[in-house]
Amino acid sequence: MKRWAIITIALYAVTLLLLTIPVCAACFGWGHNAVAFSDITQLFVQWGFWLWIAVSVAGQILLLAIPVAAAENRPKPKRPVLVPVLVASFLFSFLAVSVVGCFAVVIWKDEGLKMLGLFEHVSFLSDVGQGICAFFVYVFVVWAVWFVMFYRFQKTSDPELVQCRIVRWLLKGSILELLIAVPSHVIVRRRDDCCAPMMTAWGIAAGLTVMLLSFGPGVFFLFIERKRRLQPKQNL
Repeated sequence: MKRWAIITIALYAVTLLLLTIPVCAACFGWGHNAVAFSDITQLFVQWGFWLWIAVSVAGQILLLAIPVAAAENRPKPKRPVLVPVLVASFLFSFLAVSVVGCFAVVIWKDEGLKMLGLFEHVSFLSDVGQGICAFFVYVFVVWAVWFVMFYRFQKTSDPELVQCRIVRWLLKGSILELLIAVPSHVIVRRRDDCCAPMMTAWGIAAGLTVMLLSFGPGVFFLFIERKRRLQPKQNL
């Protein structure tokens, strides 16, 4: 099962890389201010892009730990399952902040990004740096809120039940976030806003990343359920 987990992680990373250009082209490849293909490929030399890939892959690795252990019939841990809760809270914080950002730019256009800013008076930060810093401040605040909400899941004695709930919530949350981010992006692109499309495109990227991530543990749990159904027949 470890081999299949490694394959799943590798496929997830490759899928994110392969979807980068098509998603960017879909988000910015129409209208009079369409982005050139050469500009899209510049993402691959940006450290922020690879940081996002690394964080996403790390989340996939951490969420696969319990399903792999269950598939190998390892003893269930007696201590609370903190890692899946921390990872899920972090991913949900990205989705929640992205949703708020999408609503802000739809309602207030480019001014919506300024309203969410926290570091306008920090002179040594560029406009992009100010936006990134503000975004991560919001993410970590919302992360704490989601962690408190998910903390009750640790009280269950079954780690698999915790993981199944987390996977279902991640899938549903990412789909809901995409249902908000995609129409928001269409709206701001038709208005030809300057910076607002960057926020909604980020929302689309975040939703797709989390949705694809949730499929990894989900597939493993389907395998485990299938294996347990066949187990009595094999014993006979």
